[in-house]
Amino acid sequence: MDDKIRIKVVGLGGFGLSTVELMSKSVVGVDFLGLSNKHPIINDSNLTEKILLGGGVTTNHSPELGKKRVLDSKEEIIKSLEGYDIVIIVTALGFGTGTGGAPLVASIAKDLGAFTIGVCTTPFAFEGANKDAVAKIGLFQLKAICDSIIVFSNQKLIKGQLKPQEGVEEKLMDVKKQIRYLVSSLVNMLNYSKGATINSFDSFKSLFIQNKETFFGCGAVMGDNQAVSALRHAIKSDLLVTSLRNANRILLNIDYKEELSKETLDLLYDEIYNITGEEVDIVFTSAINPESMGILFISIFATGEDLKDSNKSISDFDKLKDAINPNNFL
Repeated sequence: MDDKIRIKVVGLGGFGLSTVELMSKSVVGVDFLGLSNKHPIINDSNLTEKILLGGGVTTNHSPELGKKRVLDSKEEIIKSLEGYDIVIIVTALGFGTGTGGAPLVASIAKDLGAFTIGVCTTPFAFEGANKDAVAKIGLFQLKAICDSIIVFSNQKLIKGQLKPQEGVEEKLMDVKKQIRYLVSSLVNMLNYSKGATINSFDSFKSLFIQNKETFFGCGAVMGDNQAVSALRHAIKSDLLVTSLRNANRILLNIDYKEELSKETLDLLYDEIYNITGEEVDIVFTSAINPESMGILFISIFATGEDLKDSNKSISDFDKLKDAINPNNFL
């Protein structure tokens, strides 16, 4: 009997769907679904499974209409998500389809019994205060439903640029690649790790029981003698709105051609402890990949009570709680 964890990645809206298309070319062991209310995007998509939301009627950047378009296609979405253990929803917040639709897609997945991960981006500052406010509401809604939330800051892509509007599409590719690595890491960690201390799906889910905000980072180097360099790159993760500083539990996954020595693992643990303190709980898994061509790949997932980057916190959920009902979009 196949006991692999079934994972489906849902790309919602233009950014989400294009991100899922990118990862579908290289990530194996996962299924994909594209959702958009725009005929050209759905027609041009190379995804095997895709749904035209609401018959292709525009949302006019309205979250309420975005929710309605998803609601119009609810039965099709339910059929697509049935039987999956993990549903990952990828979208851009600040527009209508993603902001209004993502919480409803997450709710559908939760009702079907799936562990639900929201992966989203927040707007560039030059897009205006209104879009930022819409994104914050959508993020609050999504966080209220999902088991885990991973947020990428578009603004961090253009930090220090004099003309931030230039080259935006090229820079967004960095975020898309990071999300691709995230999904690939999850697949390797859950379905292909050997000698893993994650011995059940329940033990993986327990990481997120109390703390939904999740840090993710990844790094790759040639050879295990550079493992610490890969970890430092993973910890840096400039595009996230979270940092590792206040993490209380960490999943560390190593993908390499052979098992790492105890000495190398000790160096990796010490590097993490220097940031988090030694009280952090580290769960280690390894995927032995003889075809890695000597490339060592490190991925790290972390949760904690407050992982927000103190310099780039995008919203204060405590202040929003009294003003926003998490059920408004459901």
